[in-house]
Amino acid sequence: DQVTVNIIRANWHTLTQAARPPPPAGAAQTAALASASGSLALHQAARAGCAAVVRCLLAAAPHTAAVLNAAGRTPLHLAALAGKHAVCRQLLEAAPHAALAVDGSPQSPLHDAVMAGHLEVVEVILAAVPEAARQLAGSWTLLHLAAWHCEVSILQRLLAAAPEMAIVGTGIARLPLHLAAGRGCTPGVA
Repeated sequence: DQVTVNIIRANWHTLTQAARPPPPAGAAQTAALASASGSLALHQAARAGCAAVVRCLLAAAPHTAAVLNAAGRTPLHLAALAGKHAVCRQLLEAAPHAALAVDGSPQSPLHDAVMAGHLEVVEVILAAVPEAARQLAGSWTLLHLAAWHCEVSILQRLLAAAPEMAIVGTGIARLPLHLAAGRGCTPGVA
């Protein structure tokens, strides 16, 4: 009912804070910078692609480049999903290990870029952290995801970065290229 909704709205910050585990030691200053939604200004600037703001925030607090928001996502996750390749480059310079961070899905920033079809972001992440091409999402490789989404250019780039992943099958023994062919993905037709 409306009364319950109003109570939840009025107490949302308190309710969500109580449900969170305590922050790790030494994270008090970073936690104080977070908004009620658990995001830092860096998360918001990364999602929006504001490279100048990201540069200033990283200069003031470089350790925040790998901080997780309430959803378990780094600023790099958000920039990759939004296709903000220049911001991704800045974040990777500050925290290259963030390319391997997974959220609760479990998805990395590279998974987000592949599924959203952001080839430039895929290239930026692979240039900074080539081993990111070998990540899995459950039983699927990044090649499976690119094939499922018919992202042929990304599929080709991932094959170049990690050709050994082409022979990793899913639980039902489907290879990424079987999946691409079955979905009708061909070069030039995405």
